[in-house]
Amino acid sequence: MIVCPECNGNGWTEDEYFVGGYAPDRWMEIRTQRVECEVCRGWGEIKPIPESDQGRVDLSWLGRRSDTS
Repeated sequence: MIVCPECNGNGWTEDEYFVGGYAPDRWMEIRTQRVECEVCRGWGEIKPIPESDQGRVDLSWLGRRSDTS
């Protein structure tokens, strides 16, 4: 296995998002949250690509939805 290049083996990445409101004046700040790495799905490692498959991309996980309705 290879250490995931996206999360450096942590299994998570930091995602920034904005929060704001009025109290009594208008305010806004940037917060961060840890989210599961999309590349390794939280494992921190990925499978090496065999030389025969160089140039091929695994797209089997695309289009999957957790909501099947």
